[in-house]
Amino acid sequence: MSDEVVLGIDLGAMNSTVGMMGTSGPEIITTQNGATTIPSTVALPDDGEPIAGKSAKQFARDHPDRSVRMLKPHLGEPITVTLGDDDLTPESLTAVLLRTLMQHTGTTRKGSVDRAVVAVPSLASNRHRSGVRQACELADIELARIREDACLAGVGYGYTIGDEANRLVLICDLGAATFDVALMGIGGGVHEVLATASDLTLGGDDWTWAIVEWLLSEFAEQYDASSASSVRNNRHTLDRLYYAAETAKKELSQTPETEITLPSLLTTSTGSLGLQTTLSRSTFERFTQCLAARLIEPIADALASGGFDSAEIDDVVLIGGGSQLPDVQRTISQAVGRSITPTANGTELVALGATVESGMIHGDFNDIIPLHLNNRSIGIETRYGQFEPIIERNTTIPSEETKTFVTAIDDQTSFRIPIFQGNNSIAAKNEYCGELTLTDISAESTGKLEVGITVNVDENRQVMVELHAVDATVSERIPLEELGYDHEFTRQVAPGVIARDRRLVPLHQDWFLRFDARSFSWRGESQSVFPRRTTRRVRHPFSRIPTYLRAD
Repeated sequence: MSDEVVLGIDLGAMNSTVGMMGTSGPEIITTQNGATTIPSTVALPDDGEPIAGKSAKQFARDHPDRSVRMLKPHLGEPITVTLGDDDLTPESLTAVLLRTLMQHTGTTRKGSVDRAVVAVPSLASNRHRSGVRQACELADIELARIREDACLAGVGYGYTIGDEANRLVLICDLGAATFDVALMGIGGGVHEVLATASDLTLGGDDWTWAIVEWLLSEFAEQYDASSASSVRNNRHTLDRLYYAAETAKKELSQTPETEITLPSLLTTSTGSLGLQTTLSRSTFERFTQCLAARLIEPIADALASGGFDSAEIDDVVLIGGGSQLPDVQRTISQAVGRSITPTANGTELVALGATVESGMIHGDFNDIIPLHLNNRSIGIETRYGQFEPIIERNTTIPSEETKTFVTAIDDQTSFRIPIFQGNNSIAAKNEYCGELTLTDISAESTGKLEVGITVNVDENRQVMVELHAVDATVSERIPLEELGYDHEFTRQVAPGVIARDRRLVPLHQDWFLRFDARSFSWRGESQSVFPRRTTRRVRHPFSRIPTYLRAD
């Protein structure tokens, strides 16, 4: 075995974790104070040397204008973050965080870090994955594999329960920025991803921002709306509210109420205005019930696309910081009709799964076979704006598919193909990846010239698209990443929390009640809200995997 070290990294939006193979198996690296996670915060002090982790988060409390968090959802986006006098990309800032994670492994590893397995959200776009690769390159790490958070958690869970007989496991990952669901079959050393689904605009951080909005409404009620607006528009005071809300959310996971004290939020001509209030768990759950209701749809989507009924689920595993909220646990448990499976290390399962896959790369696990799938269809736009998939959603990867099309007009000598990724039947509602153009083809009448389109997805989800004229020598083959995005427009964003408009949650009652929970009884008996299927999917033992898939 070489001295090469392959890390398993859970690159979280709020906190990150790193693991590596030890003498007795996969190990999660701890910091000097015994923590297994470090804050995913990056800061730029006055000396110009960027820092990340706990020291950056502490620095950020007093210098929000020189720090940033919640970078992960913005990897690959054409934005820059202004810290001091510098305009930095999310990729360069994330590289600082990755180097900090590597430093935490320095006291335990014997070799040099050359490669890593990194986690991304289940429905991460091609642009987002490209941003992760770029961040790894800037940190001098070769990206060995890029995997989905929830799927890696399933691999980690499969490792912890051992070689139990076939289990259908529902993984629900409520991270800071996204909610990811994976349906996995685990047994006989095989970890098969059967279906995935996500809400990329729902995360545990939304519950934090809901508390921020509640605090602002309390401040406005105690003083006036103008004063609350002044607090909202001040970056330092808004950050104070955010940190107080973050603490309150954690406390409400353990206690029925919490006291929040924020002195000197605003200075006026009459003096200093502060806020002291008590937030109960019941009030918190009332003004966030609309968020909890959104947890149901991705679960239903995963079950439907996988062809399973909720009654078939053996284990329900919750991971991510947001999953510690009692209302989140209750909502998912009641929706599925099954109690939550207790796990001792739920916050570490993603990193554990990434470390197990890193061990497979290194040759430490020859008896574990993870079978991943393509969770978004890849295809083209046809006439009238329809989306025609070439590789369908939930296709096991690696995979290659070819479809043949014909020209649409007479005497056509070129062929332009827009490429999209997504699961909507309307092409424009999916992610546009670029286009391929085939020129110098022989002119034919309408419908006579056949053009083949081949899409290849490797195990690392790198996509190759080939366009070729049937019965001709003309072809064009190019990686999907090189099709090109329009990066001419790059917008600047403020430091601090990179917050999207969706995180400013309105607090009027009408908005709370605008959701469809499929007649779900929030405080009723445990039940499934998903319709029963009339047909059954046959569950084959997962150990019956062809021998060739078990080869190195």
